[in-house]
Amino acid sequence: MSAQWNLNEFRTVDNSSKLSNISGVLPDNLPADAFLRILRADDKSPLNFILFRKDSYEEGVSEWTPNDVFSVIEDCRKAWEQHVVQYARAVQQPRGQKNQFPFQYVYNFRKEPELLKQVAPNLAQAGEKLFSLIFETECDHGLERLASALRAIMSEPRHLHVISKALFLPWGMLYTHPIAGELLKPDGSNWKKEGFWGYQHIIQHSPEKCELNTRICSIEGKVPLSINYDERISTKLDLPDINRHFDFIAKLSGHEVRRTKKIELEEGFTKGRSELERIVYFYCHGQGSTNDSEISLGETKLILTDGAVSAFDFKLWAKNKKLPTNPLLFINACQGGQMTTMFYKSLAAELLEQGAVGLVGAQVDIPAVFATVYARCIFRSFLSRKEPARLGPLLRRANQIFWDKYHNPLGLVYSLYRGVDCQIDWCRLENLDARAAAK
Repeated sequence: MSAQWNLNEFRTVDNSSKLSNISGVLPDNLPADAFLRILRADDKSPLNFILFRKDSYEEGVSEWTPNDVFSVIEDCRKAWEQHVVQYARAVQQPRGQKNQFPFQYVYNFRKEPELLKQVAPNLAQAGEKLFSLIFETECDHGLERLASALRAIMSEPRHLHVISKALFLPWGMLYTHPIAGELLKPDGSNWKKEGFWGYQHIIQHSPEKCELNTRICSIEGKVPLSINYDERISTKLDLPDINRHFDFIAKLSGHEVRRTKKIELEEGFTKGRSELERIVYFYCHGQGSTNDSEISLGETKLILTDGAVSAFDFKLWAKNKKLPTNPLLFINACQGGQMTTMFYKSLAAELLEQGAVGLVGAQVDIPAVFATVYARCIFRSFLSRKEPARLGPLLRRANQIFWDKYHNPLGLVYSLYRGVDCQIDWCRLENLDARAAAK
């Protein structure tokens, strides 16, 4: 299955009169409209929320326990899995009716827009419920005011920066009704696409504040990239063109390494650590920790052909040393795994702590067909030599195009952990070489 993408649909708007594009890239920083900081001293302590804006801040406290938080987040994830990934409809066949799962085998529903209209009310209800439970239940008056301010802020397109090691939410799946004075109806029938945070906003989650160079420089016109995958997925999920997907990404970068085994990945993160690729792409199943109060690095795993790679493995391979190449990681966790919300609380936190410039990952076991098309879309624009694309705005634009053009909501399940300003600088080294030669 192929798709034609218009790169102009993913361009980042630059209001700097092009002065910043002398080197061919956009300005370094995308200013945030608001910062949300969430802290917890330990598992028995309350969650503390602080919302910073340009000229004010709100703060409040929630008494939710880690397991309570885990349960309400899982309810939202399961709603998406039930109403989208596992959505079934009966199809009449010669031997009787048979269930068909459209979102598992098709990504483009331009001829069936009613499917999205049918599932969207349930998704809005799940996202609204998650927001209300986290921010407006078991809380003090301060958090109630913070929630009210957050609802008002997020009624228009925003860039929200969340900083927290204590709470990891599927931010793109949250819903707050965007019309002032109007509530989402109990059946979700008055939903608006702008109410979904992943559609309307740019959101990045950082476990902690960190200053990293967000520009990925090309080397001799190439960007080192690796594809790390489970060979069994292609056969099990009937994906005969999976190599075409990998070839497409490899051609964009100009230089790629392919790994299917744990020992190969270990060599990359140990012996080859100083030369590790700048973009590390995983196409495999993911497995998350089973609850929030007893996080185990060993439970959080990426499944390659010959076995599992845990967050503990990445910690062991690091030997307390940072990743010198500051790679960007993209994790496509395909359908058939055992994802939970705690997957990123351990895995993303570990890799970001080691110095990854950013990480993109799906919050549910994503249908394999959509996973390949979404990654193709992102890499095609992100690695474009003609039009620079900053990662945060690119993800939002991709989500809007999939929703508006293809009537598919699944882009909203991808979360961005740091890296909102990450972009490819194809010409920086060339410019530096030219300036040096001129001198």
